[in-house]
Amino acid sequence: MIHKTQGFLNTHRVNRTTTQWVQRLALSLGMFLIIGGLLPHTGTSQTTTVKEQAESPTRPQHLNITPEPSAAPGTPTHGTCYENIPCYKKTLETVLKKLGTEQALQVIEEIVKKDHAALREAHNLTHHVGRMSYHHLKDVTAVMSQCTPAHQSGCYHGALEAYLTSKPRIQSDDVVAICSPNLEKEKGRFAYFNCFHGLGHGLTMHLNHDIKQALALCDTLNTAWDQQSCYGGVFMEGVVTGINGSQQHSGHHGKEAQHHKTKLVDPKNPLYPCSELDEKYLRECYMMQTSIILHLTQYDFAKGFGVCDTAPEGMKPTCYQSMGRDISGHTLRNIDESIRLCQLGVATHQNRCFIGVVKNFLNVSGRASDNAFEFCRQAPEQHKQDCHNAIGEELLVLYAEPQQRTQACARSETQYIQDCRQGARLILEQSSTLISRASPVS
Repeated sequence: MIHKTQGFLNTHRVNRTTTQWVQRLALSLGMFLIIGGLLPHTGTSQTTTVKEQAESPTRPQHLNITPEPSAAPGTPTHGTCYENIPCYKKTLETVLKKLGTEQALQVIEEIVKKDHAALREAHNLTHHVGRMSYHHLKDVTAVMSQCTPAHQSGCYHGALEAYLTSKPRIQSDDVVAICSPNLEKEKGRFAYFNCFHGLGHGLTMHLNHDIKQALALCDTLNTAWDQQSCYGGVFMEGVVTGINGSQQHSGHHGKEAQHHKTKLVDPKNPLYPCSELDEKYLRECYMMQTSIILHLTQYDFAKGFGVCDTAPEGMKPTCYQSMGRDISGHTLRNIDESIRLCQLGVATHQNRCFIGVVKNFLNVSGRASDNAFEFCRQAPEQHKQDCHNAIGEELLVLYAEPQQRTQACARSETQYIQDCRQGARLILEQSSTLISRASPVS
């Protein structure tokens, strides 16, 4: 994973094409985990240690994918597809059929190290693998068990979308049964979250992007946590489709998306659809809304923050955190530029922008990545405590075992280790304090 890049776009260049925006959007829409809203995950083992993940974040075994003698002439290898996303997709399909989902995802890691265009489309590539894996195996549970959280968990999203769009009709009983608790036991809370999040994507597609109907089906899930995770997928799907208009967004949308009539974006109201929804949906809606805001302001971040300042009082911090996530994606997680852009917002809510940035750093990688800790080290002093606490909150999702979170938090600046530990619930767990749900960071 690239920690810094000089390839981010000039933020003052506003005449972007739709294609350029969509490429950015795939990176901007990092997972927007509910702030501190995921329970400590107990009774689950994860075999990969924090140290192992820190030392080899993207080192899959080297795969020399070449056509077998029986392959059709001209079958591409990933080494011959430079800056050619359709070519990469064809190669990944070949790998998937021959070697399986996990190996196809590993090939993506090799590709994005060498091709900046592929890095921009990494979410779509993993998404494509998820979709094709379901079409190949016809077993969504089997695919979900092989997916990983890499690149905004695109594999999970693709598998769920392919499964749901294959069904002629979805009822509430189907929705409740899709995300098996066994997934959480086998792969942890983050994978379980991604199942419900992907479910929201799939339901929205299945319902021809009728946001309110999709949210109503999310409401049939068993717990508030399940429901809110599903809401987020609904809103992300609506954002991607709404911004992309009638064009088919590569890897995300089927035939229905080309003909959807539901209004997803209102050029006269940058807070739509959040402004039209019941209160219980607002937090997850505003956590996605800045992608629409930035689209309508032509990626003028100062204007974008100004729109956030017009949101309902209780949603302004959430809007700022959403802006942080989009800043992280826009800069391809460049630390200096992310800090500069966050400082364009009003001082009152700036801390939430920094929280959004660092959470996205972690969610993109799906591990305790070095750039997250470095971002907090370079953040302005008044935001460091919140920044390290936010790292801890994401570690709570990523790592089941307290020891793993302890090892990761030890990488924080010495004076802020306790803030990371507090976010990771280590202090409370050690005192045997049981918490059913964390409150949003204020």
